[in-house]
Amino acid sequence: MLKLDFGSSWLAVTWSLAVEEQFYLLLPLLVWKLDKKKLVYVFVSLIAIAPIIRVLFNGLGGYIFTFARSDVLLTGGLLAIAYRDQKTKDFLVRNINLLVVLFFIFLFGAGTLILQGFTHIGDPFVHSWMGGLYSLFLTICILSPSKITNIFVSNPFFIWLGVRSYSIYLFHLPITILTHQFVTGHKNPYYSNWDEFFVTLLSMGITIVFAELSMKVFEGFFLSYGKSFQYKFDKTPLPISKE
Repeated sequence: MLKLDFGSSWLAVTWSLAVEEQFYLLLPLLVWKLDKKKLVYVFVSLIAIAPIIRVLFNGLGGYIFTFARSDVLLTGGLLAIAYRDQKTKDFLVRNINLLVVLFFIFLFGAGTLILQGFTHIGDPFVHSWMGGLYSLFLTICILSPSKITNIFVSNPFFIWLGVRSYSIYLFHLPITILTHQFVTGHKNPYYSNWDEFFVTLLSMGITIVFAELSMKVFEGFFLSYGKSFQYKFDKTPLPISKE
């Protein structure tokens, strides 16, 4: 992909599936085989290595390679470990105000980067900064829920949209391309006038309908099936050796 670019625009968004599937396959093995201390060392090491990989493969390679994006993925892993460790969790709760200040600093910085046009694909610094912003927001929502954060994480509309967000992500590009080709005749979707703007809105509506249908007839079945399994601890006492 690094040599041939994204390929067909219909499938361009699926590059992230490779990163996610590799993450889903590798992470459980690490959690299974390593104790908590070693797991933290591995996570921190891979988080530190990710920006270096983005420097080495600046551009598309820094954007699509799994280990170039491991800092954002594994920061969430560190948060999961911290949440389960009472001392670390208490420390973060005591310093929640500092985390809030850091979040607004990162938020201001992210806005500045976007307005100045510095958000280049695979940029070593920008991806680290945005990952820090999202991680801080997630940490604050988990450790110190409030009316303000609940507006975002408990709002029924946002929950509905979040459940269907990946279908929207997968469907939006082919549907947008088809809609623009059919209505405006443009191969590449964009808008420079009101007609093209409304065509884009139409494609968004069609995308949401397809995402809802996917949830009703396809994804919902697998989600329900997955919830039928539960984690259980084996309380059977170990056999006592007679030797």
